[in-house]
Amino acid sequence: MNVSQESPAIKAAIEALRQKGEAMFQTIKEEYWPLVQTIFENLKGTFGLNVFGDEVEQLDKAHLISVIKQYMPKGCNEVVVMRRVEQEGIFIYVSYAKDRTLLEHDRNNYVIVKATALAEDVDVLFRESELIILK
Repeated sequence: MNVSQESPAIKAAIEALRQKGEAMFQTIKEEYWPLVQTIFENLKGTFGLNVFGDEVEQLDKAHLISVIKQYMPKGCNEVVVMRRVEQEGIFIYVSYAKDRTLLEHDRNNYVIVKATALAEDVDVLFRESELIILK
């Protein structure tokens, strides 16, 4: 059977498929996309509430202690600090713990300090390990 794409039946079928596709796209846009946006906003709010950032040219011990104290939540007796050297700079990640156990997510604060250099008094803290626990 040789059917031409110019036939009225083929054109009608293609038009029906186009309309179905547009209707499906419209349904996704109107009904599902707002739900997806709500989910992402809720997730962003959950993680974003307790994350803080700071950026300095050179990070010294006095500034690190100041940042640690500024965001220290109640109930912690230790601070977990990790250093990562990346192409964009040096990143210090801070989170809080009690008796060597990180505080629960909703009670903890997470701080990211970006620096272009570390002062000697901070650099010496990380000579033996990228991760340290401060009391």
